[in-house]
Amino acid sequence: MNIKILNKAVCSYAFFAVLSVALLITVSTTIQAQVSPTRIKIETKPGEKVPFNFNITNKNKEQRSYAISYSYYTQDKDGYQKEIKVTSDNQSGAWDWVKLDNKVKPNQRFDIKSKENFSLSGVIKVPRKRSQSVGFYNIIVSVTEFAPQQKKSGVTLNYASASIIELTVLGVKRRPKYLVENTEITVDKESNSSTASIEYLNQSNYKGRLLLKMQLRREKRLIASIPLLTNESSNGNHHYSSIFPNNRVKLTGSVEKILLPGEYDMRIVGEFGGSKLRTFKKTITVN
Repeated sequence: MNIKILNKAVCSYAFFAVLSVALLITVSTTIQAQVSPTRIKIETKPGEKVPFNFNITNKNKEQRSYAISYSYYTQDKDGYQKEIKVTSDNQSGAWDWVKLDNKVKPNQRFDIKSKENFSLSGVIKVPRKRSQSVGFYNIIVSVTEFAPQQKKSGVTLNYASASIIELTVLGVKRRPKYLVENTEITVDKESNSSTASIEYLNQSNYKGRLLLKMQLRREKRLIASIPLLTNESSNGNHHYSSIFPNNRVKLTGSVEKILLPGEYDMRIVGEFGGSKLRTFKKTITVN
């Protein structure tokens, strides 16, 4: 499926596992609603209007009711993502820029007949002011399927699938702003190893890939060169960490030996979003 983005915006898709949530009751059943594409990536500029569309397929043998709702992802200190549902009109965010066509309104039910496709289109109206729009945003458009009431239990089971819109509003490219804080080296004599850790504060409005390495020298001699990763990236066997806008994460790395007590010259080098970072230097004491 191809979608043409107007106004010089660029749109590309990467398929991933459909978000599937069983609400109210957990049962062994198959979700019969399919949403495609499951991810939409858009790059645009302030003041642009970007059209998008996706398909909802009712794979059931009978007509079903559906509803659209919004949510978004945040990121915790260990690098893991957490979904936040938009449950009130008082919650403001990039989903306010989304205008769906007249056939569908958020949180209102609509029907799709058996085995039919329903094309849902809309437009993202990006604010013209750069201070209000430049940066990275994610909007999860959830499609909830309402299953028929169960005769024995009298309970209606609801299921959801989703399409994620990853929106990047471009501005003037600048060197990434960040802070490196709370640098620490711990020694574990039982495991005959040492661990380095720092906290990285992304002060930009963009999401990006962070590649960091800590170099430790003693008396100008290189003792260790340690890749630093979030727990999420380390557990996922990634060589980089994805960092959300204006977010703080903790990164750690291991040294397969005990570092002797004393002072070390620490240098942290790397890049964020493809841009080289300034070298961070500090003298650190290992006890």
